[in-house]
Amino acid sequence: FAAMLSQNIRAMAKQASPEIAAQVATIATNGNSQFGALVAQALEKVGPEGTITLDSSTNQTTYLEIRDGFQMNAGFLSPEFVTDREHGVAVLENPWILITERQLSQGTSKPPRLHDLGPLMNFCCGADAEGRTQVRDKRPLLILADDVLAGSDAMQLLLINHRQGNLQTCIVRAPGYGEFKRAGLSDLALATGGRVLGTDGGEALSRWVTDAKGNPSGARLGQCRRAVITRDRLVLEGCMGDPNDPEIATRYAASLREQAADATEPQTREYLLQRAARLTGSVAVLRVGAPTEEEAATLRDWAEDAVLAVRCAVREGVVAGGGMTLFALAQQLRSSAPDMQEHYKRAALILADAMEAPLRQIATNAGVDAQKVVDELLLQNAGKDETGDIIGYDAAAEVFRPMLAAGIVDPAKVVRVALEKAVSIAALMLTSSCMIYVDPKANAGQPIIHLPALPPQNMQGV
Repeated sequence: FAAMLSQNIRAMAKQASPEIAAQVATIATNGNSQFGALVAQALEKVGPEGTITLDSSTNQTTYLEIRDGFQMNAGFLSPEFVTDREHGVAVLENPWILITERQLSQGTSKPPRLHDLGPLMNFCCGADAEGRTQVRDKRPLLILADDVLAGSDAMQLLLINHRQGNLQTCIVRAPGYGEFKRAGLSDLALATGGRVLGTDGGEALSRWVTDAKGNPSGARLGQCRRAVITRDRLVLEGCMGDPNDPEIATRYAASLREQAADATEPQTREYLLQRAARLTGSVAVLRVGAPTEEEAATLRDWAEDAVLAVRCAVREGVVAGGGMTLFALAQQLRSSAPDMQEHYKRAALILADAMEAPLRQIATNAGVDAQKVVDELLLQNAGKDETGDIIGYDAAAEVFRPMLAAGIVDPAKVVRVALEKAVSIAALMLTSSCMIYVDPKANAGQPIIHLPALPPQNMQGV
């Protein structure tokens, strides 16, 4: 039954327009229309496959921030790199970007050596190979590396030059581990037109800014118009991409979406979609603010629910809310029950009763007779009007009306997954050898018995 009903829910789903998405978000936030409008605006800006994230507001208001660039969850290694003290961010204009899997530290066993940083710093300062004559405009340096040890000479060298104004620098530790880290750096290189300096062989860092003839060249360094780095986030605006193939990042993002469509694990699918959205620059940040931290925490919880609900609505569409989708499916199940075998018939009727429960509970909570609501809905053309929109009970207005037209909707995925999980749990209970149930009415007024704790010396064999 569950598989058949899931297919019917998919068939009943309607595509979520921006207005419907706003209504879904409003319902998910207990009627907060401000969040609904902001989430709908974010969806319109970044598209259905775009990324919507949450962050704390810099003031007491809630607002939407659209970022058209590449974003990573990684921040600066030292607050010394901060250029805007008021907002606690490091801003680099038109920087060169070194992307490496290596750890930058001085030592005899780990590349690169300290002196390897010299050619890179000279190149970013616009100096020639000897570091004596300036032949190019000076540009900042952004380094994404596996790590730069805080007390190493490499870190001290970069910090001293940064403080003295010789070379504006910021170092960011590459986020993630293993293959996830490698994939993130590869995506960054693809977006900025650079290459990843790996750990397994390859050229030395001292040669990374020279061409085959030994002339200074930034062909293997990434570029962007502006980099904004906070304590835990990196945003690159206006990524240059590959000058020889400007559409390579777009094509690769399309390939990632195809892989996500074929992925069986939800985590893998979400990760691939995030990578694709990051490459295409589809990032919207909903910054939540309030007068008190407690209220801000509540609003963030609401906003999380709204974002998740809208994502579900965009992916699989919306269906009639107010328990009416399950109620309509329950009537279909009842109508087909007489033609079933006896044991299937009993199961179908039990499931139909359970699917009617949400509507009955809504009516009860509204202070009306649930059975009268059910009887009225059954009289109204099996719960549908002439347009096919399911007619349901609007408890707030105490009227019967088409649900979709009234904006009373649920994400189809939420309804479908709730039904599938409920059936799965019921099947598990039926196949269990033993279950324990505590009747609250039978135990009303009786004291709760607490078992004494075992002494520490007796816990060794437990």
